[in-house]
Amino acid sequence: DPLIYAGGSLTKFKRGYYRDDWSHTCFNSKQVGTMLANELFTQYDPIFTPPKTPSGKHPLIPLYNKSKRVSAVLPGNLHYLQISQAGPSVDYEKAKKIENYGTDLITNHNNNYFRLHLDSTGIVRTIVCLHHTKIDVTNLSQLYGLHERLLNNLRQRYNEHLITDLFT
Repeated sequence: DPLIYAGGSLTKFKRGYYRDDWSHTCFNSKQVGTMLANELFTQYDPIFTPPKTPSGKHPLIPLYNKSKRVSAVLPGNLHYLQISQAGPSVDYEKAKKIENYGTDLITNHNNNYFRLHLDSTGIVRTIVCLHHTKIDVTNLSQLYGLHERLLNNLRQRYNEHLITDLFT
């Protein structure tokens, strides 16, 4: 329905897309909000010019490409952060069994857990942190999408046991 505008964790795509597993919780909330605001501005602000889509056409389902971030402070002042690819979540145990899953670099120094997932081409696709002090979300978000070679051959140095704590 062209007259319905909504965004957020309670929204769903229309049933005609046959994507019942997709909702706005699968994507970066700031990107969803920006796209919704652009749509509303085009309706109510006569001088607003919306940003153009790369193809010049509107896709059926909006394309969200920014990483999804989830952060929380858990009981015991434990700080949690997960940065992952946009889209529906995949169970970690099932994903590890996929042939071209890639590599996980995991450290657990002083009970501060850090997991960096590199896909089969060496790109950082998932970051999971559990730390006793505050996590700098903005800083760690910059790692997402980078190749491990840009991080000083991170995989090689990890395999050589030169990295004992990914936080430092």
